[in-house]
Amino acid sequence: MGNQASRGRNRPQQEQPPQTFAYPPPQQVQGPPQAQQEPVLYGPQSINNGQMYGGWRPPYQQQNFVPPPMPQTAQAPQQPQELTQTATIRNAVNLKKNTLKLVPLSDSPGKFSIHFVFDASTPCRLTCFVVGQEDPAEGCRINGMKYPPALPGFYGKGLGHIYPKPGAPLSEQVIIDLSQNPEELAAAKGDEYPLIFRLETISEKGLADGHVLEELEVGQKQQVWVQSQTTFACVAKNEEGQHMCKVLKQKIWVEGISYELQEIYGMEHASDGRVKTQV
Repeated sequence: MGNQASRGRNRPQQEQPPQTFAYPPPQQVQGPPQAQQEPVLYGPQSINNGQMYGGWRPPYQQQNFVPPPMPQTAQAPQQPQELTQTATIRNAVNLKKNTLKLVPLSDSPGKFSIHFVFDASTPCRLTCFVVGQEDPAEGCRINGMKYPPALPGFYGKGLGHIYPKPGAPLSEQVIIDLSQNPEELAAAKGDEYPLIFRLETISEKGLADGHVLEELEVGQKQQVWVQSQTTFACVAKNEEGQHMCKVLKQKIWVEGISYELQEIYGMEHASDGRVKTQV
């Protein structure tokens, strides 16, 4: 029984060591092989806000940087380019725009005489109109004149012709009165222009056919055998408040076709009288 009593006493239990389980390292986990991809960066600021935590920075290379996709915006449709046809044409007459001016009459306040200089490689005729209309559909005819045109003047071949001729009486000059209704000379209204100056000459073919300047009617429809230059202008004020002539455009008529001048080289800058024109 003593042995039994000794067997029945509680014996202290020995502590068992904790059980541990060994797991294979991550690289030994079996599974389908995965393709390694290059890291795609959308800017350093998107990774750890560009800071280092614990001295560690993601091992991404700068050459792998890909800019973030930009939102696509609708592109405005491109306007078709307007083509301008140009041509070089020999012009026989040329009014120099920078010489066009108003000269006040000393004995008549508010009245001015129009002066300018022009070149002519062949004999020509000059006609001046105050407030007239051009009709492009009728050979650039000048009609609808509110005032009678000045008497036509005839000039020979030469450079630097002066209008009006030195010593010419007022009856042979263009006189405008700005003291009454100056607004009618201030701007063009459709095909109506305040001031029109037309230089006309006969083409080589017209001379061969026997045409002369004297058979031309004032402001008539331009004939195929006529070559001309027409200057359209108005009256404006400069920065000092003085009245001046302002050229609106210039056109030439050659072999039955009208051209608007884009830029004048003419006899003012070239001895052969060529003019670059815009159709």
